[in-house]
Amino acid sequence: MGKTRNCVQVCVYVAFIVAVVVADQENYDILRCPGPVAYYMDLGCKPVYHNTEHDTFCAIRFDCSHLRRRYKDKCYINGHEYIHNEILRKEDANVCDSCICKRTRYPNDIAAFECDNSECAQRTVNQGCYLRRDPSECCREDEICPANKQDRSVCNVNGEYYLDGQSFEVQNEPNLKCVCQPGYNGNDTVNYDHV
Repeated sequence: MGKTRNCVQVCVYVAFIVAVVVADQENYDILRCPGPVAYYMDLGCKPVYHNTEHDTFCAIRFDCSHLRRRYKDKCYINGHEYIHNEILRKEDANVCDSCICKRTRYPNDIAAFECDNSECAQRTVNQGCYLRRDPSECCREDEICPANKQDRSVCNVNGEYYLDGQSFEVQNEPNLKCVCQPGYNGNDTVNYDHV
């Protein structure tokens, strides 16, 4: 009985892994197709293929009909709906975003988020020290004062070098702003903030 159960668990696990890999491969291949594919995927549009029997991953068009069911007096982001004067929830916002859904004065216009574009205050830094911004918190900067200048971490980003605490943009990701921090290994999925 125990061996059968273990075998079933292993088979289910392997089937799950295969399904995840196949789904990931399909998204990867479709993102290599020409056109604004990532834009349509972000909108939740479904790819429409010319012939599903052929070995092609590029869609001939995208079905975005679900967008027609949206109300003009509401805001939408990340699959969430917001009513007039509703504040953008933390899970839908960047760390420093302070936004609210607003209807426009004109009847044919759609509602949109209005955001406060306030900047973080500039801090003075002691000599020999530098600031390291925390991308997970709004306006948080820690003053770092190394005993030796050579102890400051360096990040190599596509052949460009940044010192610990310096910001950099990611190639092909204009809305992604990263911060060089100790432990950076070239993976742009940590230490970043969408701007």
